[in-house]
Amino acid sequence: IRHPTFRKWIAVSGTYGLYLPLISFGHLLNVAGLGHYVPLFDFYRDRTLTRIQQDVYDRFFTSIEQRVSRDDIRHLEQDFRQITISDHLPYWHFLCER
Repeated sequence: IRHPTFRKWIAVSGTYGLYLPLISFGHLLNVAGLGHYVPLFDFYRDRTLTRIQQDVYDRFFTSIEQRVSRDDIRHLEQDFRQITISDHLPYWHFLCER
């Protein structure tokens, strides 16, 4: 999708149609300590609307994206002296030291 207005419309629709309802549901369940069971809640609960919309845009329109698992990162241990993987959201932050 190349048209900027259409891209913006999809990002806004995703923000209001998917992300915000899930985040709101997470806030509701969080009263009982269950918010962490709702997808997207833990990471986005304190984020601004602009940040959420930008992430939705990036999710659908970033041309290059590479996803790796913790196991994929751990396999880097053969090339690096130390691998440190974040325990906090988002989990894909890691540091490799030679």
